[in-house]
Amino acid sequence: MTKNKVLLVVVLIAIVVVAVVFALSHSPPGPILPIFVLGATGWGVLARLTGSTLPGMFFHFLVDGVFLLWIWLDPDRVEAFLVAGADGAYESGLQA
Repeated sequence: MTKNKVLLVVVLIAIVVVAVVFALSHSPPGPILPIFVLGATGWGVLARLTGSTLPGMFFHFLVDGVFLLWIWLDPDRVEAFLVAGADGAYESGLQA
């Protein structure tokens, strides 16, 4: 294996490890944990390719905005969000 391939593998492993820590730090409900890991991995790869965290921050902003819009469009999810936080709103949406 060439030096560049080894470096690429090490970088990808580091990105995935950080993505898992990022996802776990957000404490998402079990079913969406893989989505958090996948999203964070994508943002990590994007940061590596662009040399900047700004594109990932922009996409994080968009995802959060869509989630908040989804919450505020349903009064039951708003109440669940205010009482139990994002997890409560997510669970309320699953039960609807």
